[in-house]
Amino acid sequence: MIPKHTFHVFPPVVGDRVDLPEREAQHARRVLRLRPGDGVCLVDGLGNRFVCALDDVTAKAVRARIVEREALPRALPRRVTIGAALLKNAGRFETMLEKVAELGGDAVVPLLTERAERTRFRLDRAESILVGAMKQSGSAWLTRIVDPEPLSQFIGGAPEHALRLICHEAADPKQGLVAQLLAHPDQDVIVAVGPEGGFSEEEIGLAQEAGFQVCSLGPTRLRAETASMAAMATIAQVSHA
Repeated sequence: MIPKHTFHVFPPVVGDRVDLPEREAQHARRVLRLRPGDGVCLVDGLGNRFVCALDDVTAKAVRARIVEREALPRALPRRVTIGAALLKNAGRFETMLEKVAELGGDAVVPLLTERAERTRFRLDRAESILVGAMKQSGSAWLTRIVDPEPLSQFIGGAPEHALRLICHEAADPKQGLVAQLLAHPDQDVIVAVGPEGGFSEEEIGLAQEAGFQVCSLGPTRLRAETASMAAMATIAQVSHA
């Protein structure tokens, strides 16, 4: 039986004894009040899960003994990167991060766009949210996050072998996300989602020149964070079909 409580440890995990990072150790000791002998799971964010028993729980350290090691597959058969414009409301952006991670997104890239109203971003907080989402979803794969980058950099750095899409509310419904995914079933997916005011025509043109295809998420106008989550959920559903 897999233990109920999961903690994140930093790779590489060497040997059969592991000290929990300080933040995770405090949670185990002070919040969960775990004791020696209790079972826990450790995940390293690179697909490895370790079933463990706690050996020591002290004020100085929480140490676990590995009982079983398991390599878990990724949630999706293809890798998905969501490039999401920073939002004025940081809480909504953080909700989007959490849900994209729970659905199996490989990476999220915060984007600086013409109409974005926010440029400040706390990478440490975002990383903490993604660790929580990994543990919540039962995954051993940590969604990657980077510092914000200009849309032009994101577009220019997108690999040509991937299905590259940019969401636009004025796109032809025939260019829907599902149709694009079904037409390219084996490709990794990169999706750019704009801010509250959407992408400018210049940004759409820049993306198209770089090989991105304009994509519709349906007939209704979605909030920016909803668009990212809807795109991720659709990709996950189609990829599992």
